[in-house]
Amino acid sequence: MSPAASTAKPGKSGGAAGASGSGQSNSGVALIEQVIKRLEQMLKQVEKQLAQAHNETERQALLQEIELISGQLQQALAALSKAMNGQTGGATSVDIHA
Repeated sequence: MSPAASTAKPGKSGGAAGASGSGQSNSGVALIEQVIKRLEQMLKQVEKQLAQAHNETERQALLQEIELISGQLQQALAALSKAMNGQTGGATSVDIHA
């Protein structure tokens, strides 16, 4: 499976897996939290681009990107909730394609 942090800009969120030596679920939570932060950053960038869009074609493309990022953010939040409730399987199920 691809790592949970495989985003459009690799290197920003890939290092969290080994961040916590105290347990697998803690590192899973840290990884998901990093993915969420990265998705939030991406969403803010796309929203800024949307505000500066020059035509309807650009706006539609950016709106689709916002929908994609929002869906991925919802998946990551659900995985975080599962991981924090002790269901570690959710920590590895986030698949980011942005």
